Amino acid sequence: MPNYKHYRESISNELISIKDRVRDFVQHFPEDGRYKEIILKNILSRHLPKTVSIGTGFVMCDNHESTSQIDIIIYDNKIPPLFQIDDFVIVVKESVVGIIEVKSTIRKNEFREINQKAHKNGEMIVHGSSRFIFNGIFGYESDLKIEDSNLSASIKNSLIDNHGRVGHICFGKDIFMRHWYRDSQRNFTNNEHCGFYKIKDLAFGYFISNLLESILININQNGCYGYNCVQHTDVFYHYLYPLIENGGKENYSIEKWKLLLD
Repeated sequence: MPNYKHYRESISNELISIKDRVRDFVQHFPEDGRYKEIILKNILSRHLPKTVSIGTGFVMCDNHESTSQIDIIIYDNKIPPLFQIDDFVIVVKESVVGIIEVKSTIRKNEFREINQKAHKNGEMIVHGSSRFIFNGIFGYESDLKIEDSNLSASIKNSLIDNHGRVGHICFGKDIFMRHWYRDSQRNFTNNEHCGFYKIKDLAFGYFISNLLESILININQNGCYGYNCVQHTDVFYHYLYPLIENGGKENYSIEKWKLLLD
C-alpha cells in the first residue's frame, strides 16, 4: 500500500523548507510577508482541481458590501471575477468555495483579532444562504504548545464568541483544530465542538486535505464527494486522511483542550 502518511508529512516539510530558504537569503526576516501566502498558494495550486482558481483580494457580498482583504481566495472558475490583475481579484460571494488567512506565527494574545476577521468575512460570504465554504487560518508557527496544561483563555474565549464559520486552523505543523457541528452519523460529534489534534508533521497536510474535500463537495453537482461518499472511495479517502490506518484522527485528539460549544 502507498505510504500516504509520509506523503502528507512531506507537504509540511516542503512548506517549511521553502520558507527557510527565504530566511537564508533575507537577514531581516519579516514577521508578516506576502511571500508566505505565495508559498502556500504554490503548494495549493498543485493539489486543487483545475476548476478553481486561487487569488488574493476582496469578495463582494450583499448590498454591494465587500469583505476586508483576504489573503487567499479560492473561487469557482464558472463565475469570472468582477476585477482581476494577476492574482489580485474581486469576486462575487457566489463563486467563493474557500478563504484562508495566512500567518507567520499565531500568537495567543493576537488570536482574537485574527479569528474575528476570518469569522466576519466568512459570515458575510455565506449570509442568507445554506452554503458551506472552507474557512481556515494557516499559521506556519504558533506559541500554543502541547505542553500547555489548559487551552489559552484568549483562544478559548475567541472560539466561543466567534464559532461556526472558521472550521480549520493550523497552529504550526503539529497542531490542527477542526470545528465540528453536531452530527449523529459520527460517534464523536454528539456535541458541536472544536477539536484539537496533535498530529506531528501532518497539520499542514490535513489542512489541505480538508480544503480539497470541501471544494469537491462545493463544485460537484451530484454531491459525489463528502463524508458520506468519500469514505466509500477507499483510495481517495486514504490519500486524504492517512491516519485512518491508525484508528483515525480522533485517536490523536488533545482531550484537555476539547471545547464544547452547545
